[in-house]
Amino acid sequence: MVRLLGTANTTAEILQHAQLTPTECRDQPPPLSLFPKCPPGSRSGDFIPLFRMADCEQATEVEVIEKALNDWAARPRSLYAVYREEPAGGYLFNWVPRGEYGIIYRSENGVAITFHVARGVIVGAGPGCGSTPEGLLQGVTPDRILLGPLSAP
Repeated sequence: MVRLLGTANTTAEILQHAQLTPTECRDQPPPLSLFPKCPPGSRSGDFIPLFRMADCEQATEVEVIEKALNDWAARPRSLYAVYREEPAGGYLFNWVPRGEYGIIYRSENGVAITFHVARGVIVGAGPGCGSTPEGLLQGVTPDRILLGPLSAP
């Protein structure tokens, strides 16, 4: 998974290796809700497959996810750290599924993103609201760090 994330150039490449979480949609989602807008062919209350991502502790909309991942994949980046997530299961910010592992990448401008991986697939992501890689790794105890922190190339 580390290699894939290090070389992916588009959202589509990333999502080929992602778990999409069934998520209830709404025709007219209320402001500041976790409900995505229903795509054509579905109606309020239907569950749609969705890659879950959060930014600044807020659920991210489908269009924003695609743009954010495309922007990220188009830039040079480097691996910063891999760590074991604790506790396994549950959700970050009540939205992004936790993985077994977190993989932190740093982009060329120093901003970081964490991909959460479980059972060999990406289950969610979080850019961390403009956080540095050091900031994203801050709450991880040394015994859970499997690789890193790595210096920028």
